[in-house]
Amino acid sequence: MEKSFGNMGGINHRTLYQEIIHIPLIIRVPNTNDGKRLQSIVESIDIFPTILHLLNIKPIEGLQGKDLFSERNSSYAIAERYYDNDVQRVIVTEKWKLIINYRKDGTHEYELYDAIQDHGELNNLVGKENYTVVVSELKDLVDAKFNYSITPLKNCTRSDDIKEDFY
Repeated sequence: MEKSFGNMGGINHRTLYQEIIHIPLIIRVPNTNDGKRLQSIVESIDIFPTILHLLNIKPIEGLQGKDLFSERNSSYAIAERYYDNDVQRVIVTEKWKLIINYRKDGTHEYELYDAIQDHGELNNLVGKENYTVVVSELKDLVDAKFNYSITPLKNCTRSDDIKEDFY
């Protein structure tokens, strides 16, 4: 958990680095001894459909996320977070992790990590030979999910300020 304590520019959980977003999920189902460890990429949005499955409740049409007991067909997960006018987006695959940092001044930067070889996310591969295509392909997947441009919130630093912008 070193990065959350200053190594990656923060002392909180407001990042999309691996030690913050890669968390274990343990579900105990009563009256069963079956254990299962998923190796596939899943997201927290999958928890609610999984609970519905366990309760034998049919999910409503259009519900986001997938039941963790269903066949997984996604080979990646995408997330986004806002903090202090900055936006951070991430895509994680079995092999790669691309973080896109959008700054309030309109600039952005990329970070690419080898998810297999660099668990600590210490070796940013952006700008190194042979990784341009990987960055481009991953960015295209992120752009397809978030088909809107980044518009930083007006100088807000507290949740109360964000509420004023939206309510």
